[in-house]
Amino acid sequence: MKCYLINLERSKDRLSWFMKQSRDLCIVVERVDAVDGCRLENDEIERVTKTCSGLYQVEVGAIGCYLSHRKVWEIIAAQEDEWAFVCEDDLRFSQIFPSFLSDTKWIPSDADIVKAETSTEKRIEINYLPATIFKSRKIQRLHSAHRGTAGYFIRKAAAQRLIKLTERKYDPVDELMFNPILGIAQQNNIYQINPAVCIQGIRVADKQDFLSDIPEGSPRINNVTRLGKIFREVKRLLNAIRRFILRQLKISEFLAVPFE
Repeated sequence: MKCYLINLERSKDRLSWFMKQSRDLCIVVERVDAVDGCRLENDEIERVTKTCSGLYQVEVGAIGCYLSHRKVWEIIAAQEDEWAFVCEDDLRFSQIFPSFLSDTKWIPSDADIVKAETSTEKRIEINYLPATIFKSRKIQRLHSAHRGTAGYFIRKAAAQRLIKLTERKYDPVDELMFNPILGIAQQNNIYQINPAVCIQGIRVADKQDFLSDIPEGSPRINNVTRLGKIFREVKRLLNAIRRFILRQLKISEFLAVPFE
């Protein structure tokens, strides 16, 4: 399975660190030049942001991230392989991660995307029973938002689908992919590896080495509307009620996925 790395041209230190990690684990990486949101023209920023939902504040860095992932999806959509792995250059792998790249038999047959990372902090909702188990990791269906796009497996057909679904729709890419509120996540069957097999560097002890590579003072575009704020609060309340019912019935479990 191919591993595609999203990396900004100016982030040479990150690239050097990531490639050393990959060599140590015998992971073959194909670098994809990331879109630098700080260098986008105003008309491009306006073209993208006019399709926002109004639920989230927008930064030029996030726009660059969104466009970078779409760029990788286009590469995957044109490849022959059925599955690929997408990662960002601040991702840390567990020692067991290469096993997940070398085989696809562990992937549930109906899966479109498998999220490999975790924040280790935010509680998420996943199926109580796993679809498969591989290397002592449970592969469980994801039912709630689980933000972050630092590391995920994606099926070719899902990449093709996401390209179409996001052609005229912009929000932060992790919200688009993994937040059911926006309506795109339901178009794919998404699973979570538990415990996770990778994590962003900023979430580990020496996180100083992985601070954002978006320059301080980069412009932000406040697209959050009053209606959007009300919608989020109502949705949060309804989700809390739903989680309580599912927990009692032992249909889903709610946990902060650990990283090992």
